[in-house]
Amino acid sequence: MAAHAPLRIAVLINTPPGNEFWNDVRGSYRDAFDVIAPNAQVDMYDPVFEGSFPNPQNYDLIVLSGGKADASSSEPCVLGVLDFLRRTARESPKTKILGICWGHQAILRAFGGEVRAVPTGPIAGLEDVNLTEAGMKLFSTRSGVKAYVRCLMAALWLFALLMILPKGYRSFMYERWPNLE
Repeated sequence: MAAHAPLRIAVLINTPPGNEFWNDVRGSYRDAFDVIAPNAQVDMYDPVFEGSFPNPQNYDLIVLSGGKADASSSEPCVLGVLDFLRRTARESPKTKILGICWGHQAILRAFGGEVRAVPTGPIAGLEDVNLTEAGMKLFSTRSGVKAYVRCLMAALWLFALLMILPKGYRSFMYERWPNLE
């Protein structure tokens, strides 16, 4: 039987580099992938200051970390990430994309969703979420079992909630503020 090639993962660290927080985030991703895919090739990129993006065709998975920018803004670093995501989907459709916190907001915005402010203010830490039927299937969770989402960002920076999904997307959890306009 032929050996499988190691998983190739690119991580975009969407926060300013060169400080302890950036190093901690980078280390956390490396530690996590060492556990779940010990033979994976994991490369880190800095889209914020260096404007550094991977060639998506060289990777099986692209992960977008949390970040400190407003995902709904028109800051050059935000627009650069959105353009990269659209280009990746168009030119490398087999490459999977995963967003964590800010990265998830950027993915939805890049493909037509909207990011809006949380009416009660910033959220950080553990949150109880109710999974949809599709979410329970994806996460192999029985009905009635609570799932927890960790968002490892400072409360100061987590200020947005995904409110409107792009066409063709589906949610794996119910909205906390379903009637917000």
